[in-house]
Amino acid sequence: MEFEWNSDKRVANLVKHGVDFVDAVDVLYDVMALTLVDEGDLGEE
Repeated sequence: MEFEWNSDKRVANLVKHGVDFVDAVDVLYDVMALTLVDEGDLGEE
């Protein structure tokens, strides 16, 4: 799978959170990751 992102958002995220999107993509391939369903999520923001 290939990922692409807006370079301005990438820099903003790096400055704000200290995490580069390039590194964050690794979490999507983590075989030890645990995903939970939020039963309280009604799809509203």
